[in-house]
Formats: sequence, structure tokens, C-alpha cells
Amino acid sequence: MQMTPVAEEKKRNRSSTRVGCTFSICYSVIDYKSKERKTNKRVKTAHVAYCDAVFLREHLSRQMNNALQMEKLSKQLQTEEMLLESLLPVHAAEELRRGQEVKPMIHDSVTMFFSDIVGLTNICKEISPCQVIDMLNELYGIMDFLAAKFHLFKVETIGDAYVCASGLPSSDENHAVNIANFAIAVQHCCRKVVSPVDKQTIQLRIGIHSRDAASGIVGVTNPRYFVFRDTVNTTAHHESTGEPGGVNCSRSTMMELKLKASSQFKISARGMVEMKGKGSVPTYWIESTDKNKYTNTNALLVLEEEIAKSALSSSKADAEGTETTLHDHLIDNIEPSPTQGHDWANEVDTL
Repeated sequence: MQMTPVAEEKKRNRSSTRVGCTFSICYSVIDYKSKERKTNKRVKTAHVAYCDAVFLREHLSRQMNNALQMEKLSKQLQTEEMLLESLLPVHAAEELRRGQEVKPMIHDSVTMFFSDIVGLTNICKEISPCQVIDMLNELYGIMDFLAAKFHLFKVETIGDAYVCASGLPSSDENHAVNIANFAIAVQHCCRKVVSPVDKQTIQLRIGIHSRDAASGIVGVTNPRYFVFRDTVNTTAHHESTGEPGGVNCSRSTMMELKLKASSQFKISARGMVEMKGKGSVPTYWIESTDKNKYTNTNALLVLEEEIAKSALSSSKADAEGTETTLHDHLIDNIEPSPTQGHDWANEVDTL
């Protein structure tokens, strides 16, 4: 069995200590029997020097062991901080670390994104739970990559529902543009994810909506970042009434896009759609135009290449026996863009 550096050092120290003790016994015998002062002095000098060397080695070993323990502790703390900041906004994570209360926030203008997989229930009936997890990991790895690319905040994933937002926790005047570009990129790039059942591309329904919202930390044992108000419910309704492969947006989002980037998006009136608790609501389809440098045809191909390179890096890491996942590689290889199973439709508006 191969020994660790610390174990090898301890073994050497034990050997040095045994030799030092033997040396001390021999020195005592020689000191007792020797009549020659010169011999006695030479042996004494050698004995003292060797003892100093043994003690120095033991001291350095303790120092090295302490340094390794501190390095291990530092890595554990970094991992915990990264995990906390991946679940909560940076400001909330920092306040919780200081033992302070995280106060709720009101956001005047945000755009939210909801998506789900069409027919996931039927897919789950035909494959094992492990295959479901693998498929969702592949999908969410791509979506997390794109969310970071367009500076979005990932609120949560529940089952096959992916929820993110722009304009919170920090305001962003381009919130609707960011979400629209993200939604278009998701529909394009996630075509690479296939169902384990029939090897066909999975299909997503996507809904986006712009309005005000509130956010805060809920819970004590397992604190979570929640987004509230009718914006959440309305976005969920636009997702559930959408169609596979399309991006269904509300009138308020359409107005934001026309105001901020009218030439970058092709917006088509879909007509009135019945939504639970809302009545007939006007909805719109959105697509990218060639003038949109973030999600035009060439830009989407570049995004595909970046994701493919990240997946290749992940495969090489697995071959070398590392524990790096596809999700880790996707996030680590992000180059920021220049732009800034839960029934959400029945969610109770609590604020």
C-alpha cells in the first residue's frame, strides 16, 4: 500500500528517534568508561548535534502536518462558501455568514423564465431513475452555462421545471433582453439533449413575463431564496400554455423588448389565450433576428461549440479518473456575454 507523505515522514521520524536513543545509550556507556577527554568530547559533540537534528526533524514534521491540515480546512471552507453562494445571492450568503437577518427586497422591474420538458412523465415510466437524473443533469448543465452567460440568477429547479430571472437580486435595465436571448439560446442548444427512450430530441415549453417582484430568504433549517408576487404565477401560466420549441411571452415583456431592442427580435402576436385565474390574455412568440449579435445564427453556433468543448473536457477528465462533472466544466469555461414537477400555476400569491 502506498503511504501518504505525512505517514512516510512519521515513519522516518520514528526511525530517527530510535537511532537517537541508541546513540544516547552508547554515549552514556562511552562517557562512563572512557578515560580520554578528547574521545569523550567528540562523542558528546556528535551526540548533541544528532539530538538537535532529530528534534528539528520532528518540529518540521509537525509544522508540515499543521500546514496540510490548514490547507485541507481552507479547501473545505471554500467548498462550503461556493455551495452557499450557489444556493443564495451573494449579499444574502454574506449576511447569513455574519449572523444577520436577510431582509426581503422589492424589485420594481424583473423578467422571469419558466421551462419544463414536454412529456417527461411518460419518459420517466420507460427509463430508470438514474437515466432520468443523467438526462436532467445534461440539460441543466447546458442551461446553467447559458444562464451565467446572460447574467441571470437561477432561482431553482424542481423536477423538470427550471426557474431563473433577470433584474434580481440586482437591478438590470436589460432584464427582458437578457431573458429573451437566454430563452432562444436554450431552445436551440438543448436540442442536443435526447430522450433515453427513443433517442429523440427532448422538447421544452418556455414562458417569460416581465413585472415587479419580491424576494427573500425563507426557512431556518434549510434557508432558501424565494421569489414572490403575481409575476411568478403569470410566468408559470405562460409556460404551461406555451408550445414545444417556442418562446411564449407576455404583453409586458413584448413592450420591454420593443423599447430596448426592437430590431433584435421578431415578435409575432399569438392571440388571446385562456389562463387559469386570468381569463383571456394576449401572448406573443419571440424569435431572434440577424441583427441580434447574441443569438443570431452564427452566435448560436458559437454557443454550441463552447458547450461541446466543455463536454469534451469533461470526458477527458473522467478518463483521467477525476471527479469533475460536465456541469463543473460548463461553468468553469464560461466567457461572460457583453450583455448584462412543481405546479407553479397554482402557487398562492403570498405578498
